[in-house]
Amino acid sequence: MLFRSYAHGCYLICRAVEFHTEKLWLISAGMDLIIKVWNLQTSEVIANLQGHYSAPTDFVVDPVNTNILVR
Repeated sequence: MLFRSYAHGCYLICRAVEFHTEKLWLISAGMDLIIKVWNLQTSEVIANLQGHYSAPTDFVVDPVNTNILVR
């Protein structure tokens, strides 16, 4: 899924988006190599996951322990 987003600091293409329905999180992966975890109740970024060598193309959120598995 590709769409444009201002969420990653400038208009970039987001490569993946996932929702965590119990925690009310939105997780986005951008071309800036950062995965952002958003609190949907406050609209704040609660985590920036950095250190990827290429843009993440897919990820899954484990509903039990909230780990984010990145591919």
